Amino acid sequence: MSKTRIRAVWGTAQSEYIKWICSSRMLIFLCALIFIDQFAVKPLVEISKQTGVKLGLFEPFIAITNSDVLLMIMPIVFITLIGDFPKNDGNMLFCVQRTWRVNWLLGQMLFLVMSSLTFMLGVILSTFLAAAGYLQWSEQWSATVTDYSRLFPENADSVAANLIPENLYYQYVPLRSAGNSAVLIFLLLLVCGLIMLVFAELRQKLLGVGINVFLLLTGGAAIYLETPIRWAFPCCNAIVKTHFTKFFRQQIYEISYSYIYFFSIIVSLILLSLVLLRKTNFLTAGEE
Repeated sequence: MSKTRIRAVWGTAQSEYIKWICSSRMLIFLCALIFIDQFAVKPLVEISKQTGVKLGLFEPFIAITNSDVLLMIMPIVFITLIGDFPKNDGNMLFCVQRTWRVNWLLGQMLFLVMSSLTFMLGVILSTFLAAAGYLQWSEQWSATVTDYSRLFPENADSVAANLIPENLYYQYVPLRSAGNSAVLIFLLLLVCGLIMLVFAELRQKLLGVGINVFLLLTGGAAIYLETPIRWAFPCCNAIVKTHFTKFFRQQIYEISYSYIYFFSIIVSLILLSLVLLRKTNFLTAGEE
């Protein structure tokens, strides 16, 4: 790739990112982070106070990324934040003509990567802030997570006691669990964004949003019902705990298959987007 093309791609991505990060929609992200922390982080902090044992550094993040409820909410929040992606304003046609179509498209994809990383980083940093003073570095699970139900049997069925289930702490060390969770959810966000990009090229932005929401809600129902078809949905593949049985060191579904699943979808959507690019009329691309 020539330096001119790299500059064009980076310039497109940088311009879109600055407009996005300065958008008033970031208030939605802030409100979502507050809700997420109240839903998962604060309960963990409370049981940490009860046990007198600090949480592992990444345990609040692991609780968030393995919550069936929050795994529905986070992608929907992300879709809301990039709801007009790719942005079709008065400068769009000028940008496409100046940078060429392929460079513009690659710039949009780079913006999608940057916005997804920003979203994930925001979630991680918010857990550190919400649990500040109750975190410590450890390569093992804290006793707050593993022993709380035994120490306080009357609270064994509480939400806080089950935020990090046996599926995780019997199978993975915290760092490995956090790493896989972060990467898989990042890939989930990329899939959501690429679906929106493809349907924007088809002049069906709202349909793209609708398909994303349908996949998330239907996948959530499949996870709840524990049907084999759940592995056909992106959200199930993004939750680490669903890959394991509760007590035995045995995977229900190889986590490597989930990586293959996401990479296959991402590559397919990128190729489809490149094919559709030749037929896209940028004068009317934003019309529904």
